[in-house]
Amino acid sequence: MEKIKQPIRKAANHLNMPPKVFAFVCFALIILAVAGLYAVLKPHAQNSNIAAEAGVKNAPALNSGKTDNEENSAVTEEYHSQDPNSEPKDGPTLEIKVNGTSNKNFTSLMIRTDNGQSSKTVPVQIISSGIELEGCKVTQKTDFDNDSLPVRTQELKAVATQTLTLEDGLHSFSVNCKKEGVTSSMDILIADGQPERCKGFGFSESAVTAHSLQDLQSGIVGTWKGCVAQPWLPTYEVTMVFKADGTYDSYSNEKLDGQDMIGLYYGTDNNNPAKKYQLTGLSNDIGSGRLTIYFENSNTTVTNDLQNVKLMGNKLSFSFNHLGQYGPLSFQLNRQ
Repeated sequence: MEKIKQPIRKAANHLNMPPKVFAFVCFALIILAVAGLYAVLKPHAQNSNIAAEAGVKNAPALNSGKTDNEENSAVTEEYHSQDPNSEPKDGPTLEIKVNGTSNKNFTSLMIRTDNGQSSKTVPVQIISSGIELEGCKVTQKTDFDNDSLPVRTQELKAVATQTLTLEDGLHSFSVNCKKEGVTSSMDILIADGQPERCKGFGFSESAVTAHSLQDLQSGIVGTWKGCVAQPWLPTYEVTMVFKADGTYDSYSNEKLDGQDMIGLYYGTDNNNPAKKYQLTGLSNDIGSGRLTIYFENSNTTVTNDLQNVKLMGNKLSFSFNHLGQYGPLSFQLNRQ
C-alpha cells in the first residue's frame, strides 16, 4: 500500500496539491473516461446483437426497407458519386485504326506507297464499345496531292472493318456517334514521293544568248517560273523574280506529300530586302555569282555561290550548293 501512496504524494507535491485532493481528481477522471467509452460502444453492440439474432451476415441499416443486395448497391453508388476516381464505371469508347495503327497512339500518320504508286490499299477499322455503330456517321475528306483535283468529302459505311484504296494526298477520317455523344478522328497522309506540277516538265537547253557579263546582268531581270530539283524531295514548282536593284523574290505555292514547298528549299518564301543576288563573272558564256538566302525565324542570312548560270533567251538555268556542300539545287525556269 505504501508503494502506491509514494508516487501519489510525489505527484501531488509536484502539482502543489494535497494528496487526498489529488487522489479524488484522478478517481473522477477515471470514472468519466469509462462512461464515455461505454456510450460509444453501446450502439454498435446493439446493432451486432440484432444482426446476430436475425441470422443476417451483413445487416442493412435499421428500418431501411431494402434487401441486402439493394442496400449494398445503394452504398456502392454513393461511394462512386463521392469519389469518381475510385472504380469508375466503363463508358462508350471509340477508336479508329488504319493499317494496324490506332489513333489512340497517333492522331496523324504517313503511309508511303509501294514503288511510287499513286495509291495504297489499307484496312480501316472502327473499334467501339457500348456504341450502336450502325447509328454513327463515318466521313472521309480527301485533299489530293494533285491540286488540280478538288477536295472530296464522302460518307463511308459505319462498319467495324472495311478495306479502302487511298490516293496520294491527305485523308481525314471522322466518326461521330451522336446518340452516345462520342467522336473520333484520324489523319492519314498517303505519300508517293513523286512530282506533281513538275511531272513531265519539259526543259531543253538551247544556245546561250548572253555573251557578256552586262548582257547576263540585264537579261536575268524579270519573272521566271519553272522547277527546282534537289536530292531530298521530288522536283517541285518555283517562281523567281530577279530585280534590277540586286534583290529577288522566290516562292513556291505547291504542297507536295503533305509539305509546303519553299522556293529555294532553304529560307523563307516571304519577301525581304535581305534576299539579294549578284552576278560577278562570266566564263565561256556561263555566269557565276552569289545568292543570299534569308532565314526569317532566326533573322539571319547565308550567302551561297551561284554556279552554271545560263541565259538562253526566255530560258534560264542555274544551280547552287547550300553552305558549299548541300545540294546541288538545280533550277530550270521559263520567262513569264
